[in-house]
Amino acid sequence: MSAQANSSLDIYTFDFVELFEPVRAYRPIAGQPVVNATPIVQSHLIGPYQTADFRFVDEFGATIQSLALTKGDPYAAFDEFAGMPDVPFRVAVSGIDAAGKHYERLYPTLFRAQTVKVSLDDATAIDSLPTGATTTLRFKVKNLSDSTAEFHMNAVDSKSFIKRTAPNELTLASGESAFFEVDLLPAKDVESNIDVSLTVTATSTSNTDVTNSATVELLTVSNYSKTFFPVVLSGKFFLIPSLKSNLAPVAAVNTVTSLTGRVWMDRNLGASRVATSMTDEQAYGDLYQWGRGKDGHEKRTSGTTTTLSSTDTPGHGNFIKTSSEPYDWIISQNDNLWQGVSGINNPCPAGFRVPTADEWQEEIDSWNSKDAVGAFASPLKITLAGERNFIGGELNDVNDWGDYWASTVNGFRDESYSMSVIDSNAWLNNSWYRGVGCSVRCIKD
Repeated sequence: MSAQANSSLDIYTFDFVELFEPVRAYRPIAGQPVVNATPIVQSHLIGPYQTADFRFVDEFGATIQSLALTKGDPYAAFDEFAGMPDVPFRVAVSGIDAAGKHYERLYPTLFRAQTVKVSLDDATAIDSLPTGATTTLRFKVKNLSDSTAEFHMNAVDSKSFIKRTAPNELTLASGESAFFEVDLLPAKDVESNIDVSLTVTATSTSNTDVTNSATVELLTVSNYSKTFFPVVLSGKFFLIPSLKSNLAPVAAVNTVTSLTGRVWMDRNLGASRVATSMTDEQAYGDLYQWGRGKDGHEKRTSGTTTTLSSTDTPGHGNFIKTSSEPYDWIISQNDNLWQGVSGINNPCPAGFRVPTADEWQEEIDSWNSKDAVGAFASPLKITLAGERNFIGGELNDVNDWGDYWASTVNGFRDESYSMSVIDSNAWLNNSWYRGVGCSVRCIKD
């Protein structure tokens, strides 16, 4: 369980999670928890507190059982208890807050342990959805009850791209599994980076309370090419589809000279104009995960995925959520992704690069005051653009906090430097998780 002290105390998230073996990290389960499973949960409290005692409660608030969660770890796991509740339940927490007062909080989601499980078959797992082509996703449905059960299958997507589902009914013996397929066909003229949410639900034909689902978040990709290029993995050749996009003309880069004499871009990457105030939304721009290139993930509304990248270039535009150390978007960390104009994934225009920690420190030292007012009054017109949370992918601290990446890494902590600014302070942060989405202001080389 982890805590965050930027807003009033509340249960921000409470998820049942499972171990994702390819990257040895936990991810939220699909749908509702199931019976006869060893439950693992991850919870995130927002706000300062001294103690936090979790418990399951029924629909009327009566305690069903207490949960012993481990504080101070990104995961909160209860180690042993006698199975899941056999009635619908919610999660409650109580304790003493930072001011020494008692508090009670109730997480609104109603859970119910189910006897059917729905999950995406990893063999068909994707993040990007090509336009003008049919993509088939396969879902595994398993009957966990003690007897044969019949399930009605249903699939719904947010953009009406579904063209076929099969089969619509499944009869499964106890412990038996079967597959359900969904064909998606976005029109060829559909733009790239459109969020698509697909939900598949299995419901018992004899008891509609027995139901479970799985949701997949996808992002459309246009100009999909059938060209393939070989990639060697463990001595074997694999054919990987090439994704091609139309190249836009190179635009002129507007610059400003700071009080240190250095030349910078006059706005954040992705901003539509120079800031007119420290809370000018049109000047906020994009939020990059450290070391990633300009692939679409930086957009504030980009889709998300919990699958860490195995390469320096993920090949999709999703923001990669991470909840395991070192909280990076990539499996094998690479300190050279943003080093200089020749950095592997340098997101800046030609001739520009991500500034170093020393360069940011010199800028801070040149301001009239080391705070948000001084940062905006400087030639750089720094804004309070907020950041994107590495665990949930949501925006945090917009209008209250600015975080700007530096190319400098902290090798001891496997983290990176950033320049942080709030109303009362501006400083160089020497340990920021690389999975966080932060602003980028490019400097001329």
